[in-house]
Amino acid sequence: MKTKKKVVILGGGFAGIYTYLNLLKHDIKCDCVEVTLVNKNDYFGFIVLAHEVATGGLLPSDMMQSINTLPKDKDTKFIQGEVKKVDIKQKVVLVERENYSVSEKQIMEVPFDYIVMALGSDTQTYGVEGVNEYALTLKDIQDAKKIKNRILESFESALYVIDEDKKRELLTFVIVGGGPTGVELSAEMADYIFDEISDAYPSLAPFAEVILIQSGKRLLPQSNEWFHQKTVNILKTLKVQVLLEKRVVEIKKDRVVLNDGEMKTANVFWSAGVKARDIDIVSDTPFLKDEKSGRIKVNDFLQVPTETTVFVAGDQSWLIDKNTHQPYPMRAQFAVRQGVIVAKNIIAHIHGRKKQEFFWKDSGFIISLGRGGALAEVYGLRLSGFIAWWLYRTAYLLKMVGIRSKLRTGFEWGINLFLPRDITKFD
Repeated sequence: MKTKKKVVILGGGFAGIYTYLNLLKHDIKCDCVEVTLVNKNDYFGFIVLAHEVATGGLLPSDMMQSINTLPKDKDTKFIQGEVKKVDIKQKVVLVERENYSVSEKQIMEVPFDYIVMALGSDTQTYGVEGVNEYALTLKDIQDAKKIKNRILESFESALYVIDEDKKRELLTFVIVGGGPTGVELSAEMADYIFDEISDAYPSLAPFAEVILIQSGKRLLPQSNEWFHQKTVNILKTLKVQVLLEKRVVEIKKDRVVLNDGEMKTANVFWSAGVKARDIDIVSDTPFLKDEKSGRIKVNDFLQVPTETTVFVAGDQSWLIDKNTHQPYPMRAQFAVRQGVIVAKNIIAHIHGRKKQEFFWKDSGFIISLGRGGALAEVYGLRLSGFIAWWLYRTAYLLKMVGIRSKLRTGFEWGINLFLPRDITKFD
């Protein structure tokens, strides 16, 4: 019998899932790999839409696809657990998983011939004190639930407060970071607060405020000046106060401290940056990393240069774009494409064929700005308003994994065109 190569994929985000799906496609022809996917959760979360879960536009189930329902064959396996160590020398991954039969955790050894590291990213705090203690982030579905609950609980609390200054403190919502996550969250949050929630709490609407803080001169610094100017104008119409060139130096329980003052609030949402998820790696040769982001440096084939059977994709990989001479950004569309290339190159390496270099020419940039609003630049064509919003929705529906998720999300978006968004808290 032909010996199959064991391929272990770490991470069930965009890079990991698309590596998995494309390996299965290739394996139909070559029947040469056994694929094991390891992920902390038993679902793939379409995290780019988490801001809509946080603001009542979508339900958590709309952006979740069970990994156990993904395509599979007799040689695929899914392990739900947390990666603790990757031993390159012994070619084994140590995974901590729950043993439900005895109600305790156990360490499982998962052997591999090829490994794909695609564990994504964590919040980058830049050493700012209080971020981990007092700020909410938006990295996963659980974060989105917490944000929605915080918004609604703040209004409920303010309803029984007499002092107007205290009402303003409770209803001041500060988003730190003017990248795509911060901009989309602030737009959706303002739309949500000044529409559905204000209708439910009309006496509190005058006290509510949404503030977006950006340390640089422009919002969306990875895009061009047109996006910045249009975004600022749209956010102002949504009643978002945009503060540029303001740096947060500390977050306290009841305030945000800036480089030139402070503002009282208990509602801080941190979206100022991400860094590659750290992982314990045992290897004879150290893996080179980018100092700023912690991403592992790879060659043009997405391999670790010193370890040809080790691939890195998504937010954990660092590779220079030969056109821009800048590292590829940590964005979903690049993670998807890298997953496709990694799968091809693993099969090519097994058969001794020529591998494919990763190259991705960014076809455009698109961002959502509240219900019915968006900005897009696709192949040089700039769009705004409902057309851009429709394009945004269409593009993401096509990228979602699973028919059930596509149908649920499309249905919710259709309902939201005619009916108010949900303003109930999560359990």
